[in-house]
Amino acid sequence: MTYSSLRTLFVKRFHIPKEHVVRKALRHLTLAEKAVFYSFVTLFILSGLSLLNQVNNSFLVEVPVRGGTMIEGIVGNPRFINPVLAFTEADKNLTALIYSGLIKINTNGLAENDLAENINISPDGLTYTVRINKNALFQDGVRVTSDDVDFTIQKIKNIYIKSPIFGNWNGVGVSKPDENTVVFSLKKPFAPFIDNLALGILPKHIWKNVSDEEFSFSQFNSLPTGSGPYKISTVERNSGGIPDYYDLIPFDKVVGQLPFVGHMIFKFYPSQVELLNAYGNGDVQSVSGFSPEETSALKNNNSNILSSPLPRIFAVFFNQNQSKALLDKSVRQALDLTAPREEVVKDIFHGYATAIQSPLPPGLFDWSAYKQTQSADERLTNAQAILAKAGWVKNPQTGILEKKSKKDILTLSCYNSTREATEINALA
Repeated sequence: MTYSSLRTLFVKRFHIPKEHVVRKALRHLTLAEKAVFYSFVTLFILSGLSLLNQVNNSFLVEVPVRGGTMIEGIVGNPRFINPVLAFTEADKNLTALIYSGLIKINTNGLAENDLAENINISPDGLTYTVRINKNALFQDGVRVTSDDVDFTIQKIKNIYIKSPIFGNWNGVGVSKPDENTVVFSLKKPFAPFIDNLALGILPKHIWKNVSDEEFSFSQFNSLPTGSGPYKISTVERNSGGIPDYYDLIPFDKVVGQLPFVGHMIFKFYPSQVELLNAYGNGDVQSVSGFSPEETSALKNNNSNILSSPLPRIFAVFFNQNQSKALLDKSVRQALDLTAPREEVVKDIFHGYATAIQSPLPPGLFDWSAYKQTQSADERLTNAQAILAKAGWVKNPQTGILEKKSKKDILTLSCYNSTREATEINALA
């Protein structure tokens, strides 16, 4: 459109039908009537705009945009960016991004294919046959094959490597019928074995010339090549030659969806205090692995706190060798019933834990049957009934529960850290 046509458009007088009628009607209105009229017109326009905005929001769908930078801070420097040796949080975080496994665990805790095209589990649960995706590539362009999978697992099972996940693969047989197929054989059915397949795969063509003695000292542990969603772009080292800065960028030939964040930058700090100071100063945008006690300070900083369940159990174990009373099953049952799980979750873990009634964490099976439904008073009453049925009677003079045994009288008491006797009066 030319300048002259634009000028003509702006100076052109548009004709509105019945405009003269509206003007004539407005001239005959009083000042008060005009005020009411214009108020209603304004209200009509505002309500129309509000309605349009609501309709727009109802049909609006937000989609992520690729690009941007995320700076994450971690305590400790990475030493083994290697799925066979990864031990610290720094090691595991970088390993999870640079390497990929046959499967991956999604945000709902479920397993889904990654490098694997499909997985077939035999009816007896002893054989897992995995077909590798033919499009799976390492970040140097070499294809991922069954040789790489077998090589990785043999390194884990090698006692000279001293892999921290040796126990996960000990006794598991591995065979490779062809370059795209790998078969795992178990001696006994083990349902959680599927999670082992999330193990990152090492490129055999890079690591095959590294001896067992050199394995933990190889430069490939700090400059890794994997098949994961991110690859290394920049590494900076401190004066001692230790990497203290990694810049990761998306690997454009990764199997599955390309990651959205354009740069994942990792900075490393010697202590949790320095990490949280860096977060407070804005040097890093994300931190992880902090204790429940530190969440209050982060909340005051208007931080968005995300939690993820960990397969970790905190429990009290009854040492029957140190107390004859604990040899009585009824005592252990009563203590189990009255254990203040909810208070521990609230006061010790600040709500970032779940009180359970089973030695297995939630998520492994249908856990609803093991949830605690009784109140604290009901549990206490049941515990007292269990002890009374087992022959425990309150001493009228001391108020401590006692029970006659063959040779002496057992008392139900415990000691605190200062070795002062503390009676379990609640159960009496």
